[in-house]
Order: sequence, then structure tokens, then C-alpha cells
Amino acid sequence: MSIQRLMNTAAGLALAAGAGMTNSLQAQNPAADFKAANAFVTQVAAANLMEVRLGQLANTKAQTPSVKQFASKMVNDHTQMQQTWMNVARKHGAPFNARYTPEQQAEVTRLSKLSGAEFERAYMDLMVQDHQKNVAAFQSQGRAQRSEDVRELVERDLPALQEHYNLATRIRAEVSGDVAAANNPNGQQQPGAQPTTPWGNVKPEVKPAPGSQQPAQQPGQPAPQNQPAQANQGNAQDAQVTAQARADAKADAEFIRDVTADHTLEQRLAELAVRRAQNPQVKQYAQKMLNDHRAMQDLWMAAANKNGLAIKPGYGKNHKAKLTKLEKRSGAAFDREYMTLEVRNHKDYLDYFNREGQAARSADVRELVNRDTPALTEHFNLAKRIGAQVNADTNVELRVTSKR
Repeated sequence: MSIQRLMNTAAGLALAAGAGMTNSLQAQNPAADFKAANAFVTQVAAANLMEVRLGQLANTKAQTPSVKQFASKMVNDHTQMQQTWMNVARKHGAPFNARYTPEQQAEVTRLSKLSGAEFERAYMDLMVQDHQKNVAAFQSQGRAQRSEDVRELVERDLPALQEHYNLATRIRAEVSGDVAAANNPNGQQQPGAQPTTPWGNVKPEVKPAPGSQQPAQQPGQPAPQNQPAQANQGNAQDAQVTAQARADAKADAEFIRDVTADHTLEQRLAELAVRRAQNPQVKQYAQKMLNDHRAMQDLWMAAANKNGLAIKPGYGKNHKAKLTKLEKRSGAAFDREYMTLEVRNHKDYLDYFNREGQAARSADVRELVNRDTPALTEHFNLAKRIGAQVNADTNVELRVTSKR
């Protein structure tokens, strides 16, 4: 091989290596990749902003406890999501423009003018639509982004958005009177699927009275006029069921009092931590506890009132001792003590729910136990993660051995 040919070959190899290195650098430029996802990131920022604003609006306008609880969850969850996306954008020196689109502003304005049951139906209807769109956008656009950080954020937030969609679908059914759908969350459509009928046309199925051979009344048909005996039979059975439900709730009254006392304690501890905590994540956690446990307590108090139980929110000596101990702390010691309490408290709550709660006689109580358990588990896991950052004692495996 001639010298010239060797030189040409070497030059070609050098050019190829240089081109490969350039392509590698381009493929591993996180800041450029993140900036290339600006349109999608802006879309996410606007969606989070709207969810927080509408959640705050629903907290003041909604009357149904489950709607209020959902609204508080939206404020907390989407605030945390927004902060995470903003932090990553800042890390890459990218703009983070969180502002409504004209369409979103119009929806906020529209809901601001509504009140009562009309507001709740409109809010939950919009929540189903928005989260359906958000899930679809994350699954298609989000996962296709070049930025590894964006894809990680998408995979991190997608389960929460899917949970929001499922919750919104069930609560929308509840406030719209679709009893079957409200009681059958596992039978709901998945995000991205188009509803088979317009929501306003969905009507609950009308079934004959128990023991009757009369076929179910179809929507739009007049009610039968010749079944007074069956109607009276159904009313008597309904009264019997109500009496039994109240008797079951009365048998579980001590458990209900314990749970409402726990929720009261969590609110008092959280109010103190919101004021005194120094670590931003501890403050954020405390605000979540305040909102979540307030909404949970509303549901438990509503169930107690429904079943004729006179229960007033309060707590006992052990609860008071925990609050008094925390009140004596300040600075980093306060953060550490509060998060240690939160880990232990929520482990106790979960143990109590798994033992006494699952064995409760009242169907209403068991339903609330099943509804609250995922949230309490989330609280426990959050407390362990944040507690570890402030040197709290997170290595606990406590079980409840006596009633509080």
C-alpha cells in the first residue's frame, strides 16, 4: 500500500471517528434534548397549573366530601408534579412557562360561575376529560421525547394520572347519580377509550323489587301502577337494611371514634409543622397531611352522622402527649421529631386498619377502610423517604396493641 493511500485511509478513519464522536455528543446532550421537548413540557406545565387552580376552586365550592377530598389530592399531587418538572427544567437552563391556554382559561372562568351540585358535576366531568387527555398525551407524546429526563418524568407521573382518572370517573358517577358505576370502579373504561354514550344520557338501570317477577323498567317507560304490595315490600326491606346498617355502625362506634381521633391528631401535627418546619419537603408533606386527613375525617364524620352516631372530633391523652412533645421542638430537631412521629403513626394506622378495620361489621366502615388504606400507605412511604433526609427514625415496625 502506498504512503498516499495510507494517509488517505487514516484521514478517512479520523473523519469517521470524529463524526461518530459528534453524533455521540449530540445523543448525550441532555440540555439540548430537554429544550427540544419544550412544547410538550409547556403543555404539562399548563395542565398542572389548571389542575391546581380548579382543585383550589373545588375546595371552596364543593360540598360533597369525596369531591373535596379529590380536589385536595389534585392540589397536592399536581403541585408536586409541577415542582419536579420545574426543577428539571432549571437544571438544564430551559424555560418553564406555566400559563393557561385560552381554552383552559375559559374552563376556569366557566366553573367559577357555577355552584352547588351543578359545580360538582361540571368539575368532575372536566376532571375525567382532562385526565383522559393527559394520560393519552403522556403515553404517546411523552414516551416519544428524545430527552431521557422527560421520559423519566413521564413514567414517574403516569401512574398518578391514571389513578386520578379512575378516581375522577368513580366520583363523577357518584355525583351524577350513576350508582352502578360508582360502586363498580373496576368496570370503568380505561383512559384513552371513548365513552360509548354521552355522559348525560347514562341512566341507572331500574330493577324490580326483590322477589318480584316483573321485568326491569326500561329508561323512558312509565313506571308500573299496579304493584303496591311489591312497593311496600321493598320499602319494608329498605327500612330493615337501614336499621341493620345503623346497628352495625353502632357496634363499630369505638373504631370510628379512634379513626376520627387519629385524623384530628394528624391535622394538629400538620398545622404545627406547616408553621415551624424548616425543610421545604417537610413543610410540603405537612400541608398534604393537613389536606388529606381533613378530607378523610369529613368522610368518616359523614358516615357516622348517616348512621345516627353522635361523634365529635377530638383525641385522647396519648394523642395530646404526642402533640405536646412536638411543640417543645424547634429547628432541625422539630423536622426530625415530626417525621419520626409520622412514620410511626401511619404504620400504626395501617396495622389498625388491617386488623380491626377489615373485621368491622359495618359495610360503610369497611368501605372507608378500603378507601383510606392506599392514601395511608402513600403517607407512610412518603414519611419514610422524607424522614430519612432529615435523620428521622424511619426504621420502625410497630403494631397497635391497644385502643387509643
